[in-house]
Amino acid sequence: MRQPAALSDLTGLGLSQVFGFATQSGGEVRVQSEVGKGTMFVLYLPRVAGGTAAPTTGPEPLVDGHGTRVLVVEDNVKVGTFATQTLAELGYVTTWATNAEEALAELAKDVPPSTLSSRISSCPA
Repeated sequence: MRQPAALSDLTGLGLSQVFGFATQSGGEVRVQSEVGKGTMFVLYLPRVAGGTAAPTTGPEPLVDGHGTRVLVVEDNVKVGTFATQTLAELGYVTTWATNAEEALAELAKDVPPSTLSSRISSCPA
Protein backbone atom coordinates (compact mmCIF):
# COMPACT_ATOMS: atom_id res chain seq x y z
CA MET A 1 0.00 0.00 0.00
CA ARG A 2 1.33 3.43 -0.92
CA GLN A 3 2.15 5.72 1.99
CA PRO A 4 0.76 9.27 1.92
CA ALA A 5 3.25 11.92 0.79
CA ALA A 6 4.67 14.30 3.33
CA LEU A 7 3.04 17.73 3.21
CA SER A 8 6.34 19.23 2.03
CA ASP A 9 6.39 16.85 -0.97
CA LEU A 10 3.01 17.93 -2.31
CA THR A 11 3.19 20.14 -5.40
CA GLY A 12 -0.48 20.79 -6.12
CA LEU A 13 -0.02 19.80 -9.77
CA GLY A 14 -2.31 16.75 -9.66
CA LEU A 15 -5.55 18.61 -9.03
CA SER A 16 -4.78 21.22 -11.68
CA GLN A 17 -4.21 18.40 -14.17
CA VAL A 18 -7.56 16.82 -13.25
CA PHE A 19 -9.28 20.20 -13.63
CA GLY A 20 -7.62 20.74 -17.02
CA PHE A 21 -8.64 17.28 -18.23
CA ALA A 22 -12.23 17.78 -17.07
CA THR A 23 -12.50 21.21 -18.70
CA GLN A 24 -11.00 20.04 -22.01
CA SER A 25 -13.43 17.12 -22.01
CA GLY A 26 -16.49 19.31 -21.46
CA GLY A 27 -16.85 18.17 -17.88
CA GLU A 28 -16.26 19.62 -14.45
CA VAL A 29 -14.83 18.91 -11.02
CA ARG A 30 -16.92 19.48 -7.90
CA VAL A 31 -15.49 19.75 -4.41
CA GLN A 32 -17.20 18.61 -1.22
CA SER A 33 -15.29 19.39 1.95
CA GLU A 34 -16.08 19.23 5.64
CA VAL A 35 -13.67 20.15 8.43
CA GLY A 36 -12.57 17.08 10.33
CA LYS A 37 -14.10 14.69 7.80
CA GLY A 38 -12.06 15.34 4.66
CA THR A 39 -12.47 16.46 1.10
CA MET A 40 -13.95 14.68 -1.90
CA PHE A 41 -13.39 15.69 -5.52
CA VAL A 42 -15.99 14.39 -7.98
CA LEU A 43 -15.12 14.34 -11.68
CA TYR A 44 -18.07 14.67 -14.07
CA LEU A 45 -17.57 13.89 -17.76
CA PRO A 46 -20.18 14.11 -20.51
CA ARG A 47 -21.66 10.88 -21.80
CA VAL A 48 -20.77 10.19 -25.41
CA ALA A 49 -22.66 7.78 -27.63
CA GLY A 50 -20.52 4.98 -29.06
CA GLY A 51 -19.24 5.40 -32.56
CA THR A 52 -16.17 5.69 -34.66
CA ALA A 53 -13.27 7.56 -33.18
CA ALA A 54 -12.13 10.67 -34.99
CA PRO A 55 -9.07 10.10 -37.15
CA THR A 56 -5.80 10.98 -35.49
CA THR A 57 -3.86 13.71 -37.24
CA GLY A 58 -0.82 13.51 -35.01
CA PRO A 59 0.27 15.68 -32.12
CA GLU A 60 -0.49 19.38 -32.19
CA PRO A 61 2.56 21.57 -32.64
CA LEU A 62 3.97 23.07 -29.46
CA VAL A 63 3.21 26.69 -28.68
CA ASP A 64 6.07 29.06 -29.48
CA GLY A 65 6.47 31.72 -26.84
CA HIS A 66 8.39 33.95 -29.29
CA GLY A 67 10.53 35.27 -26.42
CA THR A 68 7.55 36.53 -24.39
CA ARG A 69 8.72 37.36 -20.86
CA VAL A 70 6.99 35.42 -18.06
CA LEU A 71 7.38 36.03 -14.34
CA VAL A 72 6.83 32.79 -12.41
CA VAL A 73 6.06 33.35 -8.71
CA GLU A 74 6.48 30.05 -6.88
CA ASP A 75 7.99 29.14 -3.51
CA ASN A 76 8.11 25.38 -4.14
CA VAL A 77 11.47 24.54 -5.73
CA LYS A 78 10.18 21.49 -7.63
CA VAL A 79 7.20 23.36 -9.10
CA GLY A 80 9.24 26.48 -9.89
CA THR A 81 11.93 24.45 -11.63
CA PHE A 82 9.35 22.51 -13.64
CA ALA A 83 7.44 25.65 -14.64
CA THR A 84 10.46 27.68 -15.71
CA GLN A 85 12.07 24.80 -17.61
CA THR A 86 8.84 23.94 -19.42
CA LEU A 87 8.16 27.56 -20.37
CA ALA A 88 11.76 27.98 -21.58
CA GLU A 89 11.42 24.87 -23.77
CA LEU A 90 8.32 26.48 -25.31
CA GLY A 91 10.23 29.63 -26.23
CA TYR A 92 9.37 31.89 -23.29
CA VAL A 93 11.94 33.93 -21.37
CA THR A 94 11.34 33.26 -17.68
CA THR A 95 12.19 35.00 -14.45
CA TRP A 96 11.52 33.09 -11.24
CA ALA A 97 10.58 34.85 -8.00
CA THR A 98 10.27 32.71 -4.88
CA ASN A 99 8.16 35.18 -2.91
CA ALA A 100 6.00 38.30 -3.22
CA GLU A 101 8.86 40.69 -2.45
CA GLU A 102 10.99 39.31 -5.29
CA ALA A 103 7.98 39.40 -7.63
CA LEU A 104 7.25 43.05 -6.81
CA ALA A 105 10.90 43.94 -7.40
CA GLU A 106 10.76 42.30 -10.84
CA LEU A 107 7.51 44.08 -11.68
CA ALA A 108 9.08 47.43 -10.73
CA LYS A 109 11.87 47.06 -13.30
CA ASP A 110 11.90 49.13 -16.49
CA VAL A 111 10.87 46.14 -18.61
CA PRO A 112 8.14 44.25 -16.72
CA PRO A 113 7.14 40.76 -17.87
CA SER A 114 4.34 40.27 -20.37
CA THR A 115 2.77 37.52 -18.27
CA LEU A 116 2.63 36.71 -14.55
CA SER A 117 2.21 33.13 -13.35
CA SER A 118 1.48 32.55 -9.68
CA ARG A 119 -0.11 29.93 -7.46
CA ILE A 120 -1.70 30.93 -4.20
CA SER A 121 -2.43 28.23 -1.65
CA SER A 122 -3.31 28.08 1.98
CA CYS A 123 -1.32 26.07 4.48
CA PRO A 124 -2.77 24.26 7.47
CA ALA A 125 -2.31 26.15 10.72
